[in-house]
Amino acid sequence: MGIEWVPLGRASAARLKRGQATAVSAHYTHPHRKGQSLELAVYSSARYTHIVARIIAVCNQKGGVGKTTTVFNLGSVLAARGVRTLLVDLDPQAALTAWAGFDTSRLKQTMYTALMDGADTLAPIVLRAAENLTLAPSSLDLASAEVALSTAPDRAQRLQRALQGTDSAQYDIVLIDTPATLGVLTVNGLVAAHKLLIPVQCEALSMRGVRAVLEAVWLVRGRLNHALELLGILPTIFRAEVPGAQDALAEMQAVFRSWVLAPIPADDVAITGASASTAPLLRYAPSSAAAQAYLRLAEFVTNDTRVP
Repeated sequence: MGIEWVPLGRASAARLKRGQATAVSAHYTHPHRKGQSLELAVYSSARYTHIVARIIAVCNQKGGVGKTTTVFNLGSVLAARGVRTLLVDLDPQAALTAWAGFDTSRLKQTMYTALMDGADTLAPIVLRAAENLTLAPSSLDLASAEVALSTAPDRAQRLQRALQGTDSAQYDIVLIDTPATLGVLTVNGLVAAHKLLIPVQCEALSMRGVRAVLEAVWLVRGRLNHALELLGILPTIFRAEVPGAQDALAEMQAVFRSWVLAPIPADDVAITGASASTAPLLRYAPSSAAAQAYLRLAEFVTNDTRVP
């Protein structure tokens, strides 16, 4: 299964007639072509059935939606199940690196050095976080890479090249934590990825964030990474009792249907405590609602990506 963003009336109409696609929405506007609407087509074809999604970018240009929480806890659950997992921290805030227990001020080599040097492998910077869990750490100076790389011809492919040169036999899944922007760092994550997971907080106007990400992905798919597919839209920080939360979830489900995954419930006490203790939810509060939700998400990801 895959998702394709195409102008209304193009070849997708034939796919719809043949039953190979389902029109989900016609409410998007092409970011660079005024007046041209886009349809979101979910389709199935032979050319996608053999793609194994090993690299997953977790992306939303809005901050505070649970990207880092999802990357660390999903990765920790996968690692606990024996899935060899590499976490890539592309966020200059380095929250993922800190949660994994590393002091960024003590790190000499990080994603900043890898991207700025145009490294052909991440091996020199990878750190062991736990059994089956490794990390390519971030640092605060990664923020300057946005500007420094802006004129480099290969600015969008640097992470892709570094991952391609990293011994793939060592890992089953790579999870990329992207910053809360749609700049060079996030584009690097999208270009390197096979699949995209979009965490979205269940609140009013949350669909705006999804649309912005999908427009960026439309451009990346068309120009830089034709193989990029949607893994799913992940509702996060879900509080059923909060006004508007149920409506926001219902709107997502109405538009994106089966692409909307099971919500991750809000669990501030458990998540804050786990982060402060540099421990995954699975260890800090294994019976918490959030920990159980990430167990279910890991099951979905494992099956979807066909990890051995």
